[in-house]
Amino acid sequence: MEEQIGHFVEIATDDDIVMGILFRISEELIKITQILPGYGGVLPTLLPTSSVTFIRIQ
Repeated sequence: MEEQIGHFVEIATDDDIVMGILFRISEELIKITQILPGYGGVLPTLLPTSSVTFIRIQ
């Protein structure tokens, strides 16, 4: 998965879908940078790998 760093990803959890650029991945955490619509801002986001249902790489 490390070779996918910098790619746009869609990550599904039990109750949400989070989209952004994959920044870092470890055994316990996934860090992505979400691009916020409208304002062009970014939001660093940490997701525990245990909460991930699937990851789609675009």
